[in-house]
Amino acid sequence: MITKKTKGVINEKKLIEEIFKWMIDEGFGERTEQYEICKRALQFRNFSYKRSEELESDTTVDCSTLVSQAYWEGAIIGVPFIAENQRKAISGKMVKTPQEMIPADVLIKYPSLEDCPDKTYNHVGLYLGRDAKSEQWLIESIGRVGVRLSTVDEFNVLGGIKRFTLNTKPFASIQAREALSFAPLVPK
Repeated sequence: MITKKTKGVINEKKLIEEIFKWMIDEGFGERTEQYEICKRALQFRNFSYKRSEELESDTTVDCSTLVSQAYWEGAIIGVPFIAENQRKAISGKMVKTPQEMIPADVLIKYPSLEDCPDKTYNHVGLYLGRDAKSEQWLIESIGRVGVRLSTVDEFNVLGGIKRFTLNTKPFASIQAREALSFAPLVPK
């Protein structure tokens, strides 16, 4: 169960099913980069938050590592481990509005480090998709809470949206599928 500030308690399992149904209906089915990245990100659900610049070996993860590791394990796409570097990365394409987002897009909380409350660390979330009521959802890792699902409205993206995925076609080759099966075993 997750609690939204304004809408009470929501069944997380049902919500995830709705999001993945929407994702498939929109053309982002199994073996697409977007589907696999989001599926990997959800494996971090209920991890605790711990700021780091590399994957933790236990059940802690920060926001940017969550994004980076989900990209690596889901599509073997290298994305910087630090949120501010994800914001500045030239390998990512800017997405103009939340309405144009596709699954696995990265939402950046603040436009710069100077705009961050601590002036040191930015914050990112990974877009998952829409529920049955068309509410947009993401996964993030935040202090004192850990990894959770949040709405895009609650996240309040001010620093932009980045797309690091390369295409929307399923991984077709046997070699690609085999490489993906090894990605979780090879630390990024």
